[in-house]
Amino acid sequence: MTILLPPLAAAFCIWLTVRVVNRRERWAKRVAVIAATGLAYPLSFWVACWAVQHGMLTDRIAKAVYEPIFWMEFHAAQPLQEAALSCAKSFGVKATYVGLRDAPFSRTYPVGDFAFRQNDGCRVFEASPWLLLWITTSIEPDSWEELAGPGSMYASPRGKALIVLQSRRVHAAIAAFLDKIRSVRQSAAHGRDLDCEGLGHALFGFYSEPKLRPGCICINENRDGDRLVIDGASFANFDELMAFLQLRRRDSLRSGIFWSEWRREPNPSEIDRLKGFCQMRDLDLFIRPNYGSIIGQPVERQWWIVRASDSIYLDPE
Repeated sequence: MTILLPPLAAAFCIWLTVRVVNRRERWAKRVAVIAATGLAYPLSFWVACWAVQHGMLTDRIAKAVYEPIFWMEFHAAQPLQEAALSCAKSFGVKATYVGLRDAPFSRTYPVGDFAFRQNDGCRVFEASPWLLLWITTSIEPDSWEELAGPGSMYASPRGKALIVLQSRRVHAAIAAFLDKIRSVRQSAAHGRDLDCEGLGHALFGFYSEPKLRPGCICINENRDGDRLVIDGASFANFDELMAFLQLRRRDSLRSGIFWSEWRREPNPSEIDRLKGFCQMRDLDLFIRPNYGSIIGQPVERQWWIVRASDSIYLDPE
């Protein structure tokens, strides 16, 4: 069908020209005027892109006038979107075209139904920073202001919503992402009023610091971030920490060892040493990955030793 469209359009134009020129029919003239007007609008778009590129037209006016074209392009099939981009490239206005097409605009997303914490039996709105971080690291990270992009987002406690300034494509991805979160929450709730911490458990195993079994060794940082800390004992470097663990009795380590990369990311050498130590003593170890780099993807718990999920963590239920 697509192959037949150009010859059919050409045949229609020839036929209409004959009706106008030879027979001078009034209806044919009206159809010709309407068809010419309809073709002039999309064809003038490339002229407008050229004018914006050379400073003869403001991008705000061009965006407002040709918004229907951007809307149709967004909802068109992928081959048509690629064809439009190829046309822009051939006319030498690709950067201007993409800039107009992806111009950011503001939209509000109510998220109070799942962005909250339970506090003394009451819902307390909480979307920042956990939800903002999920979105900005999952959906086109280069398009956000944190990486010098045009997009921005903030949480509105009064409206229990996210106020997002982004392109149409990113807005569509955000809406789909939030729908996915709601779907996961609904399937994992089992009749409970699942707050953001419970939702984090359902999505990624946990979002905040997990509920650890009593006696589990937690490797943290001090307030200044210059020393590692275990139960009040501080260490200037990783070597001192390992010496401390090696002097501990095996029974005192049986509840497992937990290290969150969110606080201080260990390097590969430190990971290998800690893994070797736990394997030698048959201990459970979990190094929690930094979700900022892998948010939205299944977490590979590649640092589990023995039965960490059974022996270190309490059941989030």
